Amino acid sequence: EFYAIGHYGVVAQDAQFKFLRLGIPSVAHTDSRLQLLSASVLSDKDVVVISSSSGRLPELLEVAEKVRERGAKIIAIAASHSPLIRKADVALIVDHVEDVTTHLPMVSRILHLLVIDMLAVCVAMGRNPGTAGLMSGEADERLAEATPVSKKPAARNQAPGVSLASPLAKLTSH
Repeated sequence: EFYAIGHYGVVAQDAQFKFLRLGIPSVAHTDSRLQLLSASVLSDKDVVVISSSSGRLPELLEVAEKVRERGAKIIAIAASHSPLIRKADVALIVDHVEDVTTHLPMVSRILHLLVIDMLAVCVAMGRNPGTAGLMSGEADERLAEATPVSKKPAARNQAPGVSLASPLAKLTSH
């Protein structure tokens, strides 16, 4: 399950999408009351990822306590030294400087989305060890982009990323 509040709701929703694409049952809750209700039915076989910039929101700290009471594991994506990080079984630290004049958590939200992407790729590769070869360029060539006619390699074909030929491509295709 993925929990977040406010501007970080999109992080939880993006995570839900990615993990469902991997075939992992998941849900994103962005309402604190639903988070508490959902946490009350968790078991020791469940994992909850909680995303918060400050890691200090009382609602998320309360739900983290409920998750812990139920025996589920907590992965926290938050600032170091925050109360949420201290409650987590796994801490994914995101420290950053935000431009407070905009009143929008742009940098933080992008960093949280990046952490979700990295987590999804790690889980995908862990579930299918054969995908480790994709990092070295092995892929199904039938699904790769056409090679340009020019002998000079195009930047698009030289840039790192996820090929449509790889099993990880389903994480990025919307």
